[in-house]
Amino acid sequence: MKTNLDITELLDHFRADQDVMPSTRKQYYNVIRMFFSWCYHNDIAWQHVGIAHIIRYKDQLYEGGKTTRTIRFYLIVIKIFWKWLANNGIDKDIAESIRLPRRSVTYSKKPLTAEQMKLFLQTIDRSNQIGLRNYALFVLLFTTGLRSLSVESLNIADIKDYHGEKVLWYQNKGYRQKDEFKPLTDKCLEAINDYLLTRNNLKESSPLFATHAINRSGYRLTRQTMRLIFRKHLKRNGIEDKRISLHSTRHTFAVLTLKSSGIYEAQIGLNHKSADTTRIYIHNADENIILENKAGKAIDNMI
Repeated sequence: MKTNLDITELLDHFRADQDVMPSTRKQYYNVIRMFFSWCYHNDIAWQHVGIAHIIRYKDQLYEGGKTTRTIRFYLIVIKIFWKWLANNGIDKDIAESIRLPRRSVTYSKKPLTAEQMKLFLQTIDRSNQIGLRNYALFVLLFTTGLRSLSVESLNIADIKDYHGEKVLWYQNKGYRQKDEFKPLTDKCLEAINDYLLTRNNLKESSPLFATHAINRSGYRLTRQTMRLIFRKHLKRNGIEDKRISLHSTRHTFAVLTLKSSGIYEAQIGLNHKSADTTRIYIHNADENIILENKAGKAIDNMI
């Protein structure tokens, strides 16, 4: 590499030049730092990284059990970094020929069945404020298919009347404004109202979902906390599957919508630009059909 900068300064310049969302910029920075940390621990001078080193890193990611999706993302960031180096005359684009793993035609996460979702919601204790909050949170996630990052940024003022319906205006992934909306079902709106009635000194700018710990009350509920709460309720219901995570609420919405209303409505509900993205969820819907085994059970009844 032709540069007078040290590796820390170089990575800082790379991060500053990425015209992406702040959260994505941070991800890029962390991924490329991990790569150079790996180089350091393998006695590879960062100034002399070659294509063979990147291939070796790729192989070790597989050996370490990283998912294809994660490996693909890491390699994309490495390719972006070396393209940036080449554009700035610092190094050749040695990563250009690195092959990316094929994109999976299915999602690694698994949806809940309709029965699991119903049991999950029914077993939330709604006799206290935190229980009412958790119930409202998960009813919202299951009935709208929203991502947790969109829910995290919601304020009370984001619930508005629109053409005679109560809707929720939210910030979609990759955007900076709340310019998309979701209609709220009657049960979802009732759950949110029941929760909000327990809170005091509310303002339009107050977070829709807040913390209620004794020493930390009224702060915005973070995605990390949402994940912990979700896992806790899964365990309480005897569901211990690594493929089920908080994002499975969105997958559940997708699969149930596909089964009840078809692919077009699922695409609109998930706010996918392309139906091809929505079709990935069909595998999960097909898996549920296979597990239901209606044909086999019908034959079984004839025997």
